[in-house]
Amino acid sequence: MASDRQNAANKINAQKSTGPNSDKGKAVSSQNALKSGIDSKCEVIRFESRDEYETLTTEFHARFRPATPEERFLVDALVRNEWFSRRYMCVEAGIWTREFNSTDHGAIGTAFIRHADHFCKVDRRLNSAQRNFQRALTQLTDLQARRKETVDETEPLNPKLASFRAFPPDEQPPLAA
Repeated sequence: MASDRQNAANKINAQKSTGPNSDKGKAVSSQNALKSGIDSKCEVIRFESRDEYETLTTEFHARFRPATPEERFLVDALVRNEWFSRRYMCVEAGIWTREFNSTDHGAIGTAFIRHADHFCKVDRRLNSAQRNFQRALTQLTDLQARRKETVDETEPLNPKLASFRAFPPDEQPPLAA
């Protein structure tokens, strides 16, 4: 338990710490509490392109046109795992680049031996993302095939079940009755 003197010192020190002041410092600090999965607010981390992520999301939603919550979940899983695969490939390339830039001889074997544990970790994450992608793709195609068997293709789907995709300003979603 802290003494009264320690508590007083902590209060004084806390007044001196107001966080980052520069834009760069604030940007770095904003990533400190980054989480993944259900607790994440964003799949895009510093140095990644938000536009590329949104393009990827739009492409997958346009390709699979999810019509139910389950289908949307699986399309989102495809996007997430494709994004992770790209990230882990960049991480691996970054390890190689850093090693080659830090040595004079650039021996690939030496670089691999020095970072074998890192490469194994990246490889596990990459393989996991790719397996999860394949699982989600199989589940999605099966689910959509079953839906198409049970739904008359001439009937429009309920617009309330449409994806959360953003519509361009000139193309507005149909209004629900």
